Amino acid sequence: MSLRVRCVGSVDDIVEPVVGYLTAGAAAEDLFHTEHLIVPTAGVRAWLAPQVAARLGSTPGHADGVMANVRVGYVG
Repeated sequence: MSLRVRCVGSVDDIVEPVVGYLTAGAAAEDLFHTEHLIVPTAGVRAWLAPQVAARLGSTPGHADGVMANVRVGYVG
């Protein structure tokens, strides 16, 4: 298990790195591996989940992807 910390100036800047991490990490190899993402607020959690889901496993040109087995928590 590893810890990766990324600080960004805008929440828009975190979507692609999260998608890259989820598609290249242990979750890509093991369907039952749970990944954990920690965000600063519940609002960011509510915004990030559909943004990432629209890109994971999606058909090019469509937002039909799914984010599964990823726990998104917040510090607050």
